[in-house]
Amino acid sequence: MSERRVLGNYLELLSGFPFSSTDFTSERKGTPLIRIRDLLKQDPETYFMGSHEDAFLISRGDLLIGMDGDFNAVKWQGPVALLNQRVCKVTTRDPFILDQDFLYHSLQPHLDRIHEGTAQTTVKHLSTKDLYGIDAELPPLPEQKKIAEILSGIDRQIALCHQKINAVTSEKKALLNHLFMTPFEAEASLQELCEEDICYGVLQYNEAGEATIPVIQIRNLEPLDLSKTKMIPASLDQKYSRSRVIAGDLLISVKGSIGKIGIIPKGFAGNISRDIARVRTRSSVVLPHFLKHWFASDSGIDALSRIEVGTTRAELSICKLRTLRISYPCLENQAKACIIINSLDETLLALDRQVGKYNFLKKAISIDLLSGRKRVSV
Repeated sequence: MSERRVLGNYLELLSGFPFSSTDFTSERKGTPLIRIRDLLKQDPETYFMGSHEDAFLISRGDLLIGMDGDFNAVKWQGPVALLNQRVCKVTTRDPFILDQDFLYHSLQPHLDRIHEGTAQTTVKHLSTKDLYGIDAELPPLPEQKKIAEILSGIDRQIALCHQKINAVTSEKKALLNHLFMTPFEAEASLQELCEEDICYGVLQYNEAGEATIPVIQIRNLEPLDLSKTKMIPASLDQKYSRSRVIAGDLLISVKGSIGKIGIIPKGFAGNISRDIARVRTRSSVVLPHFLKHWFASDSGIDALSRIEVGTTRAELSICKLRTLRISYPCLENQAKACIIINSLDETLLALDRQVGKYNFLKKAISIDLLSGRKRVSV
């Protein structure tokens, strides 16, 4: 009786080697080392200075899986690097039965199902036995190649969008740093640029009553997303009336992920959490979008880092935030600068939405083609 042609039976696995941490360095000397945390960003932070076997060297295009955490399958696009323990290289055992590109596109859905079925612990673990046990019937090789070709075409469009995003992001960063490199004609403290005290918001949420007032948290910032906000009772909003927000208010995160920015749009009314500071600018002196762009520049980032406190969790002191010195031009020049930078932000937002559409399309097509629900003609 012939062997069933299922995916798990045609895998060739190479588990990473437990390289000695005594030979690790972060100084980019020696050979890059691929650890689980490097899989998604594809830029190793750790280097290995000791001797190694060439069998554990990974090249561009190799298929890798993180064996702990989220079980991500990636096609490596980083430098030639060593395969560390708990990262696994996956190849087809027989390319005439299982196409390598088809393997790459089909593997993640199986990993997701294994992840869902793995008992909840602090960190979930994947074993080679789990991979060899993937019992998915393989379509004929020509059909595999056609499916891989379709999905790879979408991946190329996604990669092109990311290239454009990187280019626009670099352009924006260069423009911001050029704009704020030298002082402008006027200077004041951040508090002096505001018409009300800079303040943070709701401290506790245990107020009884129907929750009808939205409260903005750090997760709603950068990009600003007010579609899923926490709700609080009107009585609690009244208690924290000092931190209510109106259109044009600039918000900045002051705990944890500090320096995230958002500007309240027209038509929104609500409050903010204790992790966020509200900055209500004097409209006759400085534009909130100008301040937003200042905070995103190297000058703003450096200024925030100098007033950052905390060892276990980063935090910005409101008192010190109020004293930040900021130079600024006249309103007309502020507006001109904001028009240029805002246009780049709109381009980035459009590209990000395009990536989202391609990802949605790929997911929908993958479900149909990889499940066999729809067949491709070859």
